[in-house]
Amino acid sequence: MTVTERHTTLPAKAVEPYVHADERGVVFHDGRHTVIWPQARMRFLVETLAIIAVDRRATRSQHEWALGGFATATGVTLYASDPRGAISLSISRESFDELRDALARYLQLPT
Repeated sequence: MTVTERHTTLPAKAVEPYVHADERGVVFHDGRHTVIWPQARMRFLVETLAIIAVDRRATRSQHEWALGGFATATGVTLYASDPRGAISLSISRESFDELRDALARYLQLPT
């Protein structure tokens, strides 16, 4: 750690890929870049994930925002973009189902 009158520098390390969801939105992080889908776009996100669950693939866009993915035997690969960039990551089928359930709860949708 370096502390002076003009700045502070603290050690840090990059985080592993993750998906975070709460009532404010969804954050997709691939280990290097992050795409944030705000709450105002969550219904579109929920609909796209439902299509992936049923049809095993989907790609949808809404202006500068895109979301899609495909299911494999063991997981789901998701790709998402916002006006700043795009990412791709894979999650387990269990995590995909948990994400869908959590989003339904936040939006108060039937599961």
